[in-house]
Amino acid sequence: MSSSVISIENLSQAYPIYKKPSDMLWETVTGKVQHDLFWALHNISFNVDAGQRVGLIGPNGAGKSTLLQIIAGNLKPTSGKVHVNGSISALLSLAPSWNIEESGIENIRFNLLMRGCDNRQIKLLTDEIIDFAELGQFIYQPVKTYSSGMSARLSFAIGTAISPEILIVDEVLGAGDGYFAGKAVRRMKDVCDQGKALLFVSHSTAAVRQMCDTAIWIEDGSIRLQGSVDHVTNMYEEDMARSNDQSIRLANIRRIEKNIHLVMPDDLDGPDIVRLRLRLPEDSKTAGARYIQEIRFQWDSPFQENNIQVPLDDSNNRFDSYLELMGCEWGRLYTRQNVIVRMLTPRTGAKKGGHILLKRPAEFASQAWQIKVTWTEVFDSSTDLILEYVDPIAVVWKPFKILSKETLSKGWIRFVASEMLFPTDDISIEQAKITVKERRLSPIEILDAVAIGKKSLENTIAEREPFSIHVHVECLDDAPPFCLNLIVYRTDGVYMFWQPSDYHRQLDTSGAKNITVIFNFDDNYFSSGDYEITAVANTSPWHKDIIQSETEVFDRKTSISRFSITKEIQTVQFGAVNYRARVEIIKENDKP
Repeated sequence: MSSSVISIENLSQAYPIYKKPSDMLWETVTGKVQHDLFWALHNISFNVDAGQRVGLIGPNGAGKSTLLQIIAGNLKPTSGKVHVNGSISALLSLAPSWNIEESGIENIRFNLLMRGCDNRQIKLLTDEIIDFAELGQFIYQPVKTYSSGMSARLSFAIGTAISPEILIVDEVLGAGDGYFAGKAVRRMKDVCDQGKALLFVSHSTAAVRQMCDTAIWIEDGSIRLQGSVDHVTNMYEEDMARSNDQSIRLANIRRIEKNIHLVMPDDLDGPDIVRLRLRLPEDSKTAGARYIQEIRFQWDSPFQENNIQVPLDDSNNRFDSYLELMGCEWGRLYTRQNVIVRMLTPRTGAKKGGHILLKRPAEFASQAWQIKVTWTEVFDSSTDLILEYVDPIAVVWKPFKILSKETLSKGWIRFVASEMLFPTDDISIEQAKITVKERRLSPIEILDAVAIGKKSLENTIAEREPFSIHVHVECLDDAPPFCLNLIVYRTDGVYMFWQPSDYHRQLDTSGAKNITVIFNFDDNYFSSGDYEITAVANTSPWHKDIIQSETEVFDRKTSISRFSITKEIQTVQFGAVNYRARVEIIKENDKP
């Protein structure tokens, strides 16, 4: 028998979008569909076991809160199944069921009554809630007089008073103060220690790491990654940082635009796979979404099916063609004019364009393959999309020839493109990978980092033991001088240390293929615990007149390594800073 307390199967949620209010009335009167559908969630599947603590992360609008609303039973899904085995306490807002005119006491009683408590239970739990919330005399005042932080305290205290099988928390503590947030974390851990399950949504990856053992990264209404909390949050943080670098740093933007035709390492597939992409031209000023209705491949063949339509959803039941939805610019599914479409949305931090993978038929494994590609889209711009494919011999993206552009009804436009694709083999793919590595887009790559003590093992340091952190960097021949930033976080998310390599004086990093940057901690003030190292290589802003947006980030490795500081005195736990202050006592004689 399964131990899952929550089971989600192919869950989807769509919301109707009307262009104008009259369309809603017209649809009601005539029965004709006048709306589009925005798919907030699509084809979500995962399980939560008893005792498991799952964190949901992702950018704003990803669909996290919608997912929790469905699991809590507040929202009915468009399709899919939700199986919940156990009682749920869902803290999805700061006000579970407030009557703002009534006092905090009356709201406690009302909410407990709604949860099925009898008078005896209500009396016992009310005292506990009052004690935990620590609102003082405000507990007897109307809720409408409460601040957001006070509402958060009372909401959390009520929601966790009855120990549920499943606790759901959605950023409800964001308005609370640090003291109460600490109490709330301890309460949630106590609930989980009793074998209960936790679903926790937060934009703070540190809070997710502290509370959870598993993480699910949701993006554009789909699951991008799930697994151990450390792995998923590290990948998410790195992705967000890369997006930030590519959106605000002018040098990074110029480098990407200059190298847009070059193939990346993960653009290279096996010899039986052809990778294509639809993207905006470099000089396009249009940043809006495109809606792709249909993508179809055709070729001449007497041996097998030669007219394939690429599925727009992520149910990859066919192996001849599919969209690579994660990590590039494909967006959500959308129903436009009663037709299922896939959004193509330009964004930073992702591979350019919407990527499509096509399996090469066996009959063309060793001969040229002439294919025709058709796609239909709707947009309000005169800028056409570009269709390209990976040439593993030249190791670049090459364009298809556009054969025709036909205007259809309701603003849809059908494009037809064609190209001759030549065969390749495993040797050519391996050579292409070598070429890509040798001509990296970035001239500098951070390889690894290690903490080395004077006496201890690598990455295991005793309290107050001098140590150093060695960051190994590989450079191309034309690599410019750079600055290496060392950042150290405690594994619970506490920011501990930052320093650039040239903060005190500029160091010569030019002319070498391999460089080790060493940060020496002759005085070790780190207290016992586990720490993570992040390293960033960029142009230095310290020794020239340069603003942050003009610096170029060459490489960034989030949580590249972890080290531990072991206790020197087992019975004493010092704070975040382990420093023995010199103590003095001055006695003054009592005056007679």
